[in-house]
Amino acid sequence: MQRTDYKQMDRIRQLEVKPNDAYATGESVVPFYTDDTKKAKYLSFRVNCFSVAESCKLADVHIKTVRIWRNKDPQFYKVDVEQMEGLRQRLSSQSLDIEFTRNFRLIMQKDFHVIMKALDNAPMTKLDEDYFLKLRNHYTPQQLAMIKQLLGGGTVDKPFDFTKFVMTIKRESESMEIKVE
Repeated sequence: MQRTDYKQMDRIRQLEVKPNDAYATGESVVPFYTDDTKKAKYLSFRVNCFSVAESCKLADVHIKTVRIWRNKDPQFYKVDVEQMEGLRQRLSSQSLDIEFTRNFRLIMQKDFHVIMKALDNAPMTKLDEDYFLKLRNHYTPQQLAMIKQLLGGGTVDKPFDFTKFVMTIKRESESMEIKVE
């Protein structure tokens, strides 16, 4: 019988994504408008790839107000019209890095739990046993070196390249398959 860890469930509930997360994430890459104004909210939704109309609705702003801001505030116009694509690319890169890192951490946590069960000789399900056998192949010095090399390149100037990561793993896997045969 498995006991329920209510404290853990509460921690997980607190980590759930809130509707305003899109606003907060977009706001992190919008320059000049870091205050909690309607301009900042509107721009943060725009950076998250919402249309002008959708952003207006979500930020509770009328489209005529956005036109006035564009005409009277050159910085707003520059961000909303001229720099939007670059900001979206920057946010996309950051979001990918964040999501990958979060998921990677969760996978490592699962690995830890299965490894601890095995070390403690605790009863393991068939699924855990299979997972453990596959897991052992990934904890090698070569894998660690590859992960350090790939993750070490992630900076603001040179973000982590997820495509490169996937292609390197694919090449490594193909190389191992060739050697096995």
